[in-house]
Amino acid sequence: MADRQVVILGAGFGGLYAALHLERALRRERSARIVLLDKGNYHLFVPMLHEITSGGVEPRHVVRPLRPLFRNTRVDFRRAEVRSIDLEGRRILTDQGEVGYDYLVIALGSTTNFFGVDGASETAFTLRSLKDAVGLRNDLLEMFERADLEPGAPPRGRPGSGGRLARRRVGVPAARHASHPWGGSRAEPSLLTASPRGTW
Repeated sequence: MADRQVVILGAGFGGLYAALHLERALRRERSARIVLLDKGNYHLFVPMLHEITSGGVEPRHVVRPLRPLFRNTRVDFRRAEVRSIDLEGRRILTDQGEVGYDYLVIALGSTTNFFGVDGASETAFTLRSLKDAVGLRNDLLEMFERADLEPGAPPRGRPGSGGRLARRRVGVPAARHASHPWGGSRAEPSLLTASPRGTW
């Protein structure tokens, strides 16, 4: 039987578990190859991103290198960014060249939904990547720094030292736990949702 190649696009939860499941399911089929493509060389545990923003964990705690996960398996991980998919030609065009396939699993994730709110895509923070989480964390710290320099701001470490940050609209629940860098009070943001109450 000719070799068959399964290509999986994306190393998020869907792509990662698809690769691990296929590795077990195709254990007896020596002719089958499994190729996993992702633009990063790590798996990101997205549910913990808010902990980076709040300072609860460091970025290294929510990522896991992919290659050690597939050591001693037939899963061939390749770091590559998908440019396009040629369905008729059964090939993936990436920034590292072409990859042919017999079977294709697309698990590239999703994009942020701004629910049609005017200006949201230009001004709101998103929280889908390490870059997003670190950027939001840095912005929170910058707001603390600015608040500390405001005339009449409470002394460091006293209640209320969140300054204007406590009134800043922050669209992530993690901000509720954002610790003051000087060990003072916790921020109390106003959380806004895109849906009417009770529709989640």
